[in-house]
Amino acid sequence: MKRLIFILSLFMFAANPAKAQQGNFVTKSGSSNITASINLAITTGAITISPFNTQSEIESGLETSAVRFVIKSNKDWKLVTEIGTITANPLAGGAGPAIITSPLSYNNFKYYTSAADNNLYSNMVSFPGPIAQIKTGVKGNIQKTGNTFNLKFRITPGFEVDPAIYTIPIIYTLSAQ
Repeated sequence: MKRLIFILSLFMFAANPAKAQQGNFVTKSGSSNITASINLAITTGAITISPFNTQSEIESGLETSAVRFVIKSNKDWKLVTEIGTITANPLAGGAGPAIITSPLSYNNFKYYTSAADNNLYSNMVSFPGPIAQIKTGVKGNIQKTGNTFNLKFRITPGFEVDPAIYTIPIIYTLSAQ
């Protein structure tokens, strides 16, 4: 009889192996916020331009050096550039700002962009006002096409702009679209 009880209990255990391995599972969930993240880095270059020494340069303009931008964002983005308040100092003698009757302004600026590894600039665009939307892009990091690019400006003073040493603040603003 003892043998029968032992065999019966073995069958009961073997007949329900899944029940023996089941446990109490508890599912809990948590939450986390991922905030908007948008970053602009200028990785190469500072905007420089040589002096306007010849009549041809004054009339047809000169290009600035290129600046490379790298944008990382988890939202679609836009880059706006503003030509700040341009100041001038007279070229010959005197201290302090020049009295300018026809100053350099955003009307004398155009800009170009190109892909990061492309030195061909085309589609020169005039500033529509002191602020211009330079470029837009989609969320992603530097591997996303368009999130790394070069920018340069063409300044054409013409013969109406007074001679002076001009200081030109250029302000970049990156924001989510």
